[in-house]
Amino acid sequence: MNAVVIGCGETGVRLAELLAAGGHNVVVVDRNPEALRALGSGFNGATVTGLGYDEGVLRKAGIETADALATVTENDNVNIFAAEVATRIFHVPRVVARLIDPALERTLQQLGLDYVCGTTIIAQALADRMTEGHAHAFTVRGGFEIMEFLAGPEIESRRVDEVQIPGEFLVSLLTRGAASLIPRPETVLHAGDRVVAVVLAGARAKVRRFMAGPQGAATPPPSGTARQK
Repeated sequence: MNAVVIGCGETGVRLAELLAAGGHNVVVVDRNPEALRALGSGFNGATVTGLGYDEGVLRKAGIETADALATVTENDNVNIFAAEVATRIFHVPRVVARLIDPALERTLQQLGLDYVCGTTIIAQALADRMTEGHAHAFTVRGGFEIMEFLAGPEIESRRVDEVQIPGEFLVSLLTRGAASLIPRPETVLHAGDRVVAVVLAGARAKVRRFMAGPQGAATPPPSGTARQK
């Protein structure tokens, strides 16, 4: 994959290193040449000095053949602008913007831009741990979350198609003991199962009753207990 990373702060450096280690061709863009030095001599990608939303700079970085671009500067406006240029002008297949201010999430959703808001992810994870104990989630886009939780007694012996809520709650992965599977509609769930689901943010209260935790959890079954799917 040919990837362009805009911004060479701590996030940009780590992202570039991960992509390069994965065997991808990486070009990092930053307006500050000093920032690019943070990549170190061991970095096997390329660097370009300049503004991440400048079309000439982006062409120099190879955006016309890029498969993916991430803009991860410390400035939300720069990230949004760069993501729009990459998406609307160069039609890069995969574009992701870093977002710092959660108040701008709706703006990116309206623009149809993919993004990751670290502030929201961290705050949500902390809130989940504080209030639910056994669940965590992160926002994907469009008001949907991928949620992972430990199943409580309310879910015991119920089929997947009995607990799912069309358009609001979809069970996508189930882990029981050391085994994981993509469940079928007829798969029977048990307390102690680890469930991964896609959940509409507004439906979290409906899903919470299926979770183990402060709401009234049963002790998970002992490890190694055999149960039929």
